[in-house]
Amino acid sequence: MSHFRLKPVALAVLLCTSPVYAEDDDALDSISLEDLLNLEVVTASKRAQTIDNAPSIITAFTKDDIDKMGVSSLIDVLKHAPGVETSMGANGQWRVSIRGVRKDGNILLLIDGQPFNDFYDGRALFDLPTAFIKRVEVIRGPGSALYGTNAVAGVINVISADDGNDLQMSLESHQGYRMSMNQTKEFEDGGKLVLNIGHNSSDGANKTEDDDFSDPATANTGTTNRHLEESYLSASYTEEDLKLSLMALDRSRGPWVGPAFDFGSDTKIDRRFVSLKGTYNIEKSEDFSYTPMFHVDVTNYDALNEDLTYGRVALNNTFEDGGFTHETYETLTVGGEVQFSYDYSEDVYMLSGVTYDSLKMTDYDMERNYQVIGFVPQNSFANHDNIEFTQADKDRQVWAVYSQAEIDFDPLVMTLGFRYDNYSDFGTSVNPRAGFIYKPLENWSAKLLYGTAFRAPTFKELYDNTRVGPDGVTGNADLEPEETDTLEFGVEYKSDWIIARANVYSNNSDNLIGVFDPSGGGGIASTENLGNIETTGWAAEVIYQVNNNVRLIGNISQLETTFEWSSNEIFDNFREYIQGDGTEPGDGQDELFNFPRTRYNLTVDWSVGDAWNIFASANYGGEASNNNTTAIEGLRSLLVDEYTQYNLSARYQLNSQMSLKFAANNLGDDKNSDPTGSSAAESLGFEGMKQPGTTYQFTVTYTME
Repeated sequence: MSHFRLKPVALAVLLCTSPVYAEDDDALDSISLEDLLNLEVVTASKRAQTIDNAPSIITAFTKDDIDKMGVSSLIDVLKHAPGVETSMGANGQWRVSIRGVRKDGNILLLIDGQPFNDFYDGRALFDLPTAFIKRVEVIRGPGSALYGTNAVAGVINVISADDGNDLQMSLESHQGYRMSMNQTKEFEDGGKLVLNIGHNSSDGANKTEDDDFSDPATANTGTTNRHLEESYLSASYTEEDLKLSLMALDRSRGPWVGPAFDFGSDTKIDRRFVSLKGTYNIEKSEDFSYTPMFHVDVTNYDALNEDLTYGRVALNNTFEDGGFTHETYETLTVGGEVQFSYDYSEDVYMLSGVTYDSLKMTDYDMERNYQVIGFVPQNSFANHDNIEFTQADKDRQVWAVYSQAEIDFDPLVMTLGFRYDNYSDFGTSVNPRAGFIYKPLENWSAKLLYGTAFRAPTFKELYDNTRVGPDGVTGNADLEPEETDTLEFGVEYKSDWIIARANVYSNNSDNLIGVFDPSGGGGIASTENLGNIETTGWAAEVIYQVNNNVRLIGNISQLETTFEWSSNEIFDNFREYIQGDGTEPGDGQDELFNFPRTRYNLTVDWSVGDAWNIFASANYGGEASNNNTTAIEGLRSLLVDEYTQYNLSARYQLNSQMSLKFAANNLGDDKNSDPTGSSAAESLGFEGMKQPGTTYQFTVTYTME
C-alpha cells in the first residue's frame, strides 16, 4: 500500500526561508457592522450574494471572527453557530449535529466548494486547523439541489485564505503546539501564488471515567488518550481565469475512549488525503460564461484499533499482548464539472451544470492478531477468520445535472432549481428547491424556502462484510438512500446598529440508515433503513453594535424530534413498542432525547483602544437522556446534565507586524455527551461520556509587510 506524508522537517525548512511580501493594508482592521451587512457568501447559490439575498438559512464566520475567538480548530468555531451542537465521539471522531439528529454523513463538508466527506464511511473532519481558513459558511438546511449527496442537515463550506503573509506559533495545553505560515506571491504577469502550511501536535485531553456508574461491577473505566499529530498544505495559483488548488492533510491521532469503550491507549488512526482541483472560466460574452473544472482526490486510511486491552481475558483466553485489528483502505475519486452562468436579463440569472465522478476503493484489508471465533490469540497479524473483503474492488460512477434560476420581481426574488443524480449502484435521485425572498421595506426581508435532499448509502453501509461469527455489523446492498424534505421560513431586520434574524423549520427524513441491533447486546447486527424522523424547531440571533468598540452577539435554538420505525416486518415488535407515550411500564416513546434540544450562545466582542481586543463567549446546551425506541433502550439509565461553558480570548497588537494572544476555552461546567444513540448509551456511566475540557493557548503572530 502506498503512503504519502507531509514531513514536519519540510515545514521547518519553509519557515526558515526568506519571506515574500505583499500589501495588506486591512490586516489590523476589524469587520464593522456595515461590513457584516454587506458580507458576501457563495455556498447558497454557487455565486457571491449577501446573506439576506441568499436562498438559505446561513451563518458566516470571517477570518477576523476566528482570530478574535482564539481558537485553533474548526470545531470550536462551529459551536458558536445557531442550532449546531458539537461533541467528541467514542472513537475520537468529532461529531457535529445541525438541527438535531447527529449522524455520520448527513452534513456535507466542503473546502472551497469541493466535497471532503470520505465516501467509504461518509465521515468528515470537522476539526480542521483554522490557520488556513479565510471564512466558514454554515448552511442549516438542505443543499442537494446544488451539491448532491450528504447535504441533508446542512452544508459547511470552508473557504481557504487567498492572501496574507504571516507566521504563527502557538503553545497549548496538553503538551501541544501549532506553527503555521501563510504567504502570498504576486508575479508581474498577473499570476498569484498562495501557500498555507502548518504542523500541529498535542498529547490530547486526558479525562478519566470512573465515578458515575449505576453498576460499577460492569463499568468501563479508564483515561482518554486522543493524541494528535498533523501537517497540512493548502496552496493555490491563480492567473486571470485559471485557478489550480491543492489541499493535503496528513493526520495521526489516538482514540477517545475507543469504539468498544475499553480505553485502548495503543489505538492509532492515520488518515491522509490529497485533493487537486483546477478551474478555468471562459467568458463568451458579458452575459454568458462557462467554467470547466476537474478534481482528483486520494484518501489513505490506516487504523490500528486496540479491541482487547493487555491482559484481558475473553472466553478463558488471556490476551497478554492485547487484541488488535489493523484496518487499511485507499480511495480514489476522479471527476469533473462544467458550470454555465447566464444573465438572461437584468432580472433573470441562470446557473446550470453537469458533473461526473468516478469513485473507487483501490485497496481494502483487515488483519487481526487474534481469531474472532473463539477469541484465540495469535502470534502475528493475518486474516485468521478467512474473511473475503468484497468492498476492496467496489466502485461507483455518478453523473448529475443541475439548474437554477433566480428571477427578480422586486421586491420579490424567486429561486427555482433542481438536481438529478444518477448512481451506478443504486439508482437516481431528484432534488428540487424553491426560495422566495421578499423585501417590502429597506430594513426588512423574509425568506420562504423549500428543498429536498438525499444521502447515498456509503460503501461501508452497502458492502462491509467484516462481521465474524455471531458478532459485528454487516452491510446491506439493498439499502435505499436517505431522503429529506425541509420547509423553512425566516425573517431579518437590519440597521446601522443591529442585525436580527429568526427562522422556523419543519424537516421530514425518510429511510434513515443506521445499525439495527435487535438483541441490544452488541451481537449480530445489520445496516438497515430504520425508519423516519420528523423535526420541528426554531432559531434566532441578534448582532448588536453597542458603540464603535463593543459588539454583542446572541443566538438561541430549540427543536423537537420524533422517530417512526420503517414498515419493514423486521421492525414489527419495535414499531408496536413506541406506540405508547412512555408513561406506562412497557411503553416506549417516539421522541428522541439523546442530544441537547435547547442551545444558546452569547458573545461580547470588545475593542479596547487601538491595541487590545477582548472576546468572551458562553455556550449552553440543555439536558439529554437515553432514547426509548426499543425495550432495551428503555432499560438504560442516562441523564446528561445541561452545561454552560465559557471562552475567553485577549489579543494585543504589539505593533503593526506582531500580535500576542491568550485564549482559554471550555471553562465552566464539565460537558458530557451520549457515547452512542444505541442501547449502549450508559456504557460510560449514567451521566454520559465526558468531553474534552478546558484548554489554554498562547499565540504569537508575525505579519510581514
